[in-house]
Amino acid sequence: MATWLAHLRIAEKVKERIPGIILPYLMIGSIAPDSGTPDETYRNYNPPKEITHFSSKEDEKSFIDLEAFFEKYLATSKIITRSDNTRSFLWGYYFHLIADRLWTEKYLIPNQVKYDTENHTDKDFISVMRDEIYALDFLYLKQNGNEIIQKFKEIKPDLNFFNEFKPSYIYECQKRITDYYEKEQYTLDGEYKFYDLNKIEEFVSEAAQKCIEVLL
Repeated sequence: MATWLAHLRIAEKVKERIPGIILPYLMIGSIAPDSGTPDETYRNYNPPKEITHFSSKEDEKSFIDLEAFFEKYLATSKIITRSDNTRSFLWGYYFHLIADRLWTEKYLIPNQVKYDTENHTDKDFISVMRDEIYALDFLYLKQNGNEIIQKFKEIKPDLNFFNEFKPSYIYECQKRITDYYEKEQYTLDGEYKFYDLNKIEEFVSEAAQKCIEVLL
């Protein structure tokens, strides 16, 4: 799935075009689906992705069900009575799902197919992908500054309206993300075989545009 920083950057781009949306709640919503606590492999989570990402199995592969989330939370009859903060959070959550589905279909699977055909045995592709895209996150922050992480860190949301899973998971995720990006985790001058800053920028812009089109 896309990185935390990518989701926060998408939220900022949406805010630029949709001034009425509440950025702090949009940002918190945009990372909420990643609130599952990971195990040591970072492949299994509690709560599981079936809950946090509204995912189901299709041909033995996970599939994010955008329609299920939209009907449950964003249908006009349900969203119209919500506060601005709640609406912004729910749209942020939905935008995360849109971005993750785009990332999987266009930016992950084609590279995974390529990697698998090369018969690599030392690492699986998901590990390789994560190493590259998170290293690129830190490279982006080095070049552009850490303001987006500080802005995210200072958000103090009240999420008691959300009951898909315990809001405490989201608060913990917010802290996990800020702690992660405040420590340099990668050697930034390594080899990037599948992704680069331009490719990540392309994804962030494309995902943001898809989200903006939903609102407009």
